[in-house]
Amino acid sequence: MSTMRFTAAALIAMTSCAAAALAQNPPDKAAFCRSYAANVAGMGDMAIKRNPACLDYSKGVHGVYTMHYDWCMKTPPASVKGAEANIRRLVSACTAGASPPPAGAPRPPAGGGANAGGGRFIVNNLSGKCIDVSGAPGTANGSELILWPCETSGRSTNGAETDHRWQMLPNGLIRNKLSGKCIDVQGQPGTVDGSRLQISTCETSGLSPNGAQSDQQWQMLPNGLIRNKASGKCIDVSGEPGTADGTRLLLWPCEASGHSPSGAQTDQVWRLQ
Repeated sequence: MSTMRFTAAALIAMTSCAAAALAQNPPDKAAFCRSYAANVAGMGDMAIKRNPACLDYSKGVHGVYTMHYDWCMKTPPASVKGAEANIRRLVSACTAGASPPPAGAPRPPAGGGANAGGGRFIVNNLSGKCIDVSGAPGTANGSELILWPCETSGRSTNGAETDHRWQMLPNGLIRNKLSGKCIDVQGQPGTVDGSRLQISTCETSGLSPNGAQSDQQWQMLPNGLIRNKASGKCIDVSGEPGTADGTRLLLWPCEASGHSPSGAQTDQVWRLQ
């Protein structure tokens, strides 16, 4: 009997230890992080729809799937679970008393909270203007990206469907909802300061047509900078600062201090709307 009790106790202890180890080290970290990112991006997206004041990149209340996923992949699972619980509490607090989304409003798709409702506007914090594709609408490969008043009606000035809506994909691509093309840097790859930004066929393989690393993968940072993974440089508006309609968007060293080299407020900070 004592041997049986010892064996059962030992088995229970071993099972508990194995379960604890599994919780600390999931066998598939990528799948764990995909699930986490989809959950919290969806929560953040719906919270912001109900109360725009909920948006807080520093506390993780936002709908940018790639930011959540990248953070999860370099963070211990126990901390990730704690973060998810904290985001859930923050969302609950900031939406208390807020009106629910309209009946029939689309829910964010799993794996991409920032893509809800067919794309989002990427708004410059300084000017309040949006990333636009040159043309009305702009859909051709090589069409330049410029700054333009946000077409929140869903239509351009000539009545055509807007080209201002973008989808932040899990692989780092930023895809235009209208044309299905991605934000690209001129060059293969484009890494030089001042390289112009344009739309081009999405390089979903991670490589450009000449086999070089793609320059189409981006990361939206908690401070609102949008950084290119190939060059480490950011989406910038030409000028110090650039605020005028039609101003060209460029690749430029990230102004993480919040100011341009001249000391002016940076024009590199963006938000999803």
